[in-house]
Amino acid sequence: MVPSLNAQVDQPQQGGGHHGLQGMRERLSALQGELEADPGAHGGFSVCLRLPLR
Repeated sequence: MVPSLNAQVDQPQQGGGHHGLQGMRERLSALQGELEADPGAHGGFSVCLRLPLR
């Protein structure tokens, strides 16, 4: 596992198709990867991506 990356969004982006997490899941699935998305431990949001090395 690699260290986490923390990012803060002051103003969430508006519009779009609202397919962000679903699109990420579909792309990861094609690569035999996984995605977990949950509320962050100290507020915010946590996203964990796992990809096989081979």
